[in-house]
Amino acid sequence: MDLEQYPHAFVAGETGSGKSVILKCMIHQALEKNYDVSLVDFKRGVSFASFKGVVNIHYEYKDTLQLFKKLVEETKKRLDLFRNKGVESLKNYNLCTPNPLSRKVVFVDELAELLKIRDKEISNILYDSIETLTRLSRAVGIHLIMGIQRPDSTVISGQIKSNVAYRVCGKFVDKEPSRIMLGSDKASLLPNIKGRFIIKDNEFHEVQAFYYDNSLYKPCREPAVTIPTKDVEEEKEASRALQASNKTSIIDFEFNFDNVLKPKED
Repeated sequence: MDLEQYPHAFVAGETGSGKSVILKCMIHQALEKNYDVSLVDFKRGVSFASFKGVVNIHYEYKDTLQLFKKLVEETKKRLDLFRNKGVESLKNYNLCTPNPLSRKVVFVDELAELLKIRDKEISNILYDSIETLTRLSRAVGIHLIMGIQRPDSTVISGQIKSNVAYRVCGKFVDKEPSRIMLGSDKASLLPNIKGRFIIKDNEFHEVQAFYYDNSLYKPCREPAVTIPTKDVEEEKEASRALQASNKTSIIDFEFNFDNVLKPKED
């Protein structure tokens, strides 16, 4: 996914299609590139526990509202900076300043859960913020990657939908959700394979998502208060040596779906 060309994305699919897994892969890539990553997950971050302490996870409306307000303010601030410097993109701005700006990527695990709040005032602010970001933050390096189960008009406004051209779509049994998300029934024809997706940018690509190992980013846990014995210390040393010898290397792959292994053609 080229964030310069496609700054925002929808990740759609039925329960069990692999949305959370592909979001984890994308979060991992963003962290490896030192992007500023935030996650909105009203399931209280359960599916993303391996990122605890590494990613800012928001699961309350009050915190999420503040997050989106700050992103809108940051977008306007960056646009003013770009205008003063006479540049049009984050990349060009960072080339001509001693204080480069980092990319900010916000992942929303389930957009419908975020937008179904009954409080009209909060709902309107959230809608307005998302519409503003999808419309204005293209050049300033602020990106929204939004997971959604059923992409119908009761969840997404037409303006948001028209400003998010990049689509990652898992399997749908029914053709209608596939047509809403892709303008095609291709997602309903996907084989029943976990992690198989249709990517839509300028054209359609059938791809297999990377396997994500939760051990790459381990949860931060409070250490138990114990008095170490000699045997415990020896076991720890042996464990560290074993981990060092079997350490999984982390591949520095680009945020680019050309690198995803594509299924062989018949």
